[in-house]
Amino acid sequence: MAELPVLEALWEPSDLTSDLEKARSQAWVEAMDRLNNAQPTLRIDEAVYAEVFNQMPTPIWIEDWSGVMPALEEKGLRERPDLQQELQQNLPLLMDVYSHVVQLDMNDAALAFFSETSKRALVERLYDDPPFGSLSSAAVMLAALDSGAVSHSWTSQCQPYPDGAPRWIKESYYVPPAYRETWARVIYTVHDVTDLKMTERNVERARLEADAANRSKTEFLANISHEFRTPLHAISGFSELLIDQKLGALGHDAYRDYAVFIRDSGEHLLDLINDILDLSKYEAGELILREEEVIVREAFDSSIWFLRERASRISIGLETWSSPDDAVLLADGRKLKQILLNLLDNAVKFTSHGGKVTLSGFVESDGDFSICVEDTGVGIDPADQDRVLERFGQSGESRNQGTGLGLPLSKALTELHGGTLRLDSRPGVGTKVSIRLPASRMISPRHGERDTG
Repeated sequence: MAELPVLEALWEPSDLTSDLEKARSQAWVEAMDRLNNAQPTLRIDEAVYAEVFNQMPTPIWIEDWSGVMPALEEKGLRERPDLQQELQQNLPLLMDVYSHVVQLDMNDAALAFFSETSKRALVERLYDDPPFGSLSSAAVMLAALDSGAVSHSWTSQCQPYPDGAPRWIKESYYVPPAYRETWARVIYTVHDVTDLKMTERNVERARLEADAANRSKTEFLANISHEFRTPLHAISGFSELLIDQKLGALGHDAYRDYAVFIRDSGEHLLDLINDILDLSKYEAGELILREEEVIVREAFDSSIWFLRERASRISIGLETWSSPDDAVLLADGRKLKQILLNLLDNAVKFTSHGGKVTLSGFVESDGDFSICVEDTGVGIDPADQDRVLERFGQSGESRNQGTGLGLPLSKALTELHGGTLRLDSRPGVGTKVSIRLPASRMISPRHGERDTG
């Protein structure tokens, strides 16, 4: 390129030259001057680019695929929906088409990926004896390019490591905007994702093993619970016989008290076994609902009846109300009652002498039905509120006072109904457990508001 003084000498404006032409000519000269000054900077930028390109840890190839397009057209392969499959099944055809790809450049990481030391050696190897994995990838790229995709990524298994371990790579290509009509520049990269793939396999294997262990646990619990139930039913039945003294007097009043204790202990153990089994079935996805129409008021009264005697012994007041009074839910009656009994039992257990427990139900403005169990008990520390909803999780106040299954099981059974369970508690003030069942479970009435009177 000529230097600017020469360009200026060639231009000698005459008196007849218009001011506009002078301005245009001067602007052109200034533009050429800026271009000349930019040449050294461009050369530096090219050197920086080359250095960065070669130092990139990702293997990169810059390829010219412009000769592939006419080869596909000549063989009638353009825009074929099954192009990838056809090329992979016809290796000579694939090699013929792939032979039109020109390797323009590659970085040092690309050489290392194929354990080569020179670009020429790698190019000759790829053309003379291409690895099957490279040909398979070429078929993927050809099909993607032919479909109009300017970029595409896929994962494949390539030749194993020397120790025989599998090796997985993620391959990608990108066509810069200026070359999307001709495919004259395609940037191809590979990433070794073997570690990630093996981690995914290990995670999946661990998941399958955990599922199998969980199924085994559920089967074990089901079998052992059956074994427990048989003697427990006998204990309950014979203790009832002793309590009622149907075969005659026991001879001492203390024996009757012992029989009551035996019966209550057996029933408690049976309830515990049922809770463990139900929770295990829920986690395994094997717990199902036996839905029926449940009259809320009757479910409330029945649940309160079971706790009334124990509550009265420690002067705890039990209150219940439902608005509307004739609310009917589509639910599993036994499981709904199990939820209520668990929540009421906890409320009575952790409420002090002279306290109060309230069971209420009402229709929300959006049609959902809410059930609340509220007490004036010891409450739960904020740090423990997440823990008590976990299996066998207990707060500081509840340790040695149960198994910690009541709240987790109630939460699981609520979620099985499509509902949610919420816990609100303040130490020294009390606890409120709220269950919200979806409006789709309301049979009667369909809509309503909470009675605040």
